[in-house]
Amino acid sequence: MLNTAKPRVAIFVEYYLPGFRAGGPMRSVSALVDRLGQEIDFYVITRDRDEGDDTPYADLVPGQWKPVGKATVRYLSPGEIRMRQLATLVHEIQPHAIYLNSFFAPMSLRILLARRLGVLHAVPIVLAPRGELSAGALRLKAVKKRSFLHLADRTGLYRDVIFHASTEIESADILRVIQGASAPRVARNPITVDPMTRAGCVKTPGAARFVFLSRIARKKNLHVAIELLRSLKGAVEFDIYGPVIDGAYWRDCQKLIAAMPANVTVAYRGPVGHEAVQAALSAHHFFFMPTANENFGHAIVEALLAGCPLVTSDQTPWRGLAKRGAGWDLALDAPDEWRRVLQACVDMDAPAYERASRSARSLGQQIASTDTDRENRELFRSILPNLSFEGAR
Repeated sequence: MLNTAKPRVAIFVEYYLPGFRAGGPMRSVSALVDRLGQEIDFYVITRDRDEGDDTPYADLVPGQWKPVGKATVRYLSPGEIRMRQLATLVHEIQPHAIYLNSFFAPMSLRILLARRLGVLHAVPIVLAPRGELSAGALRLKAVKKRSFLHLADRTGLYRDVIFHASTEIESADILRVIQGASAPRVARNPITVDPMTRAGCVKTPGAARFVFLSRIARKKNLHVAIELLRSLKGAVEFDIYGPVIDGAYWRDCQKLIAAMPANVTVAYRGPVGHEAVQAALSAHHFFFMPTANENFGHAIVEALLAGCPLVTSDQTPWRGLAKRGAGWDLALDAPDEWRRVLQACVDMDAPAYERASRSARSLGQQIASTDTDRENRELFRSILPNLSFEGAR
């Protein structure tokens, strides 16, 4: 199974292709594999089903590795996600490095515990928190997370772990939370996007179509979006796409939807696969998500590429949107400003909207053209300085 010509990296990620419900963090990993898979042998260990599904993917053979794109993937049933099973797979792969996608995920914690107990041989471990250590993310289930972080610090669970930050902002978050952590390696998330074409969504003053495309969980603040739309004048449509991750939270949102005024139409469109994202976004005027925190936001970038100006919070890496003419990034504690901006979106005429749409697309193209391959290649080279990256361009 092993190819010794290139560096071997074992990736532990809770969900992977062909799944799509887990959102951006999974997309970041699949894009990393797609962009650097010629240079690094990636072995992905993941669950045998998508997030929220009770049944495994079709055509899986238990206990076998499967080629998926540029990676070799092992799909595990829920009962196989045990510390010793994961450690056995590490011994089988004999990786030069282990890459953990998430700070709090069960697989990450079990690999770190195996290392702490001496079950794993010495191998560099890279951990990408994917925004889980931001102030906004840590406010959710705060007591539980504070208790865990205290215990992890006392036991040295993250000692000598190499942290991968997607931005300088995330690097600062990691250093603030993890006592004694060395400077994180900063490498922006690679993105793999299809060319976007604007299907045409005519804009008239007094009417607007907003779209929310994300996992439906409290962190995304869908309830805030629904509440803000309630006060708008004009013909307002709000389409919600994404898998329901938190059923109780979604029921709360449904109660708010049921009480909306007649001029605001809200529709839940369900989960949407990556191949259908372009069509979903391009049928709307504005991307609206007052998120509590985004470490990156693949859907945000895709919305920009589709020509949808953003109405989002200032808790994402994409700041200064108004100066670029590509949307607005607003403080969550300023509801009046949100309402003013949203009403301006409804009232906007066609020429003003076309200018904003062009600016959004231009920003999206700028983000997509960033040389993230070089940054992520250097991340692994800094960890594995004695190995050859034969496919490097």
